[in-house]
Amino acid sequence: MQSEVENKRPARWLPHLVAIGLSMGYAWGVAQTPYVTTGLQFISPLLLIMAAHTVWLQADGAAVQGYARIVFCRSLLSAIALATIVPLVEIASPTPSYAVSEVASPVVGILAVLFCLSVLAAVVVLAAAALFLVYLALDYLVRLVFRRRGGGLNDVASLALGATLILTASLEGTSLGYSFAGDGRATASLSVDASPETVWRAMQTATTPEVPLPSALHMFPQPVAVPVDEGTELGARRVVVIEGREGRGLLQLRVVEQTDTKAVFEVVSDTSPLSRWIALRSLSYDIAPALGGSILHVSLTYDRLLSPSWAFDPMMRMAARLAMGVLAGDTKARAEAAP
Repeated sequence: MQSEVENKRPARWLPHLVAIGLSMGYAWGVAQTPYVTTGLQFISPLLLIMAAHTVWLQADGAAVQGYARIVFCRSLLSAIALATIVPLVEIASPTPSYAVSEVASPVVGILAVLFCLSVLAAVVVLAAAALFLVYLALDYLVRLVFRRRGGGLNDVASLALGATLILTASLEGTSLGYSFAGDGRATASLSVDASPETVWRAMQTATTPEVPLPSALHMFPQPVAVPVDEGTELGARRVVVIEGREGRGLLQLRVVEQTDTKAVFEVVSDTSPLSRWIALRSLSYDIAPALGGSILHVSLTYDRLLSPSWAFDPMMRMAARLAMGVLAGDTKARAEAAP
């Protein structure tokens, strides 16, 4: 008899599937609007996941005392499933071998949104985990302070508080909300077993795209060619072709400051896929003499275009530091290998 009742119940994975489907449909819609870089894109899908599980529990007659904990827990599980599925789909997607042709544009557009959704999934997991931890902490405090044995926080109040926190976080980056400074700087410094003059000569040639990248950078668009490389003299140009699943574009730089030990490249224009979420401003190489060699500093300044800041500031800072480490490491290797 019990088995017959269990067989009539919907599969346990079904509410998660519904929650994921609703959140992704919503996110796809936001991705077609100017709010694609804001918290509305990266945070508010969690609200639909929570709503789906809440309605499902109510319809299933399982919304008994303490069901808020179940909603927060299931929302986290749905977010984890989402963060697992979307990147796998992206990895399985073909990388366009063409540039920005008219025939390729629909495919490139879909892949661009798919990459955005994979980043979204990672942020939603962090938000869902943070929300669940906040609920557990508050619930524990209520039980401790008021010595409630039967229960802690009120379920309706808990869900209302969770929804309020999500909505507040979702407004970051929108005209109706708030935003935090997006300017950033990342620097990599290496000791080089070569004189400053030798390091300077190594800087005259851009880092080749064949240089291996850290695995953490493989998810981002990557340089594939350097068709223009005029060295480091004042006014010299450097053009880098950057390609990813989202398409291909050009990063154009020009030397705007130059001394015997320093060269600063200013970003003239950027049509690469990177420009959708980060505005690169300048790239600088600075050499300082040291005992037995030199110290090379490679720095990047940029503006973060994505919100929320608590998620994307650390992500972009880490990626920028890794990228600067690649440039510094390649210059170091070429300088130390020079005759």
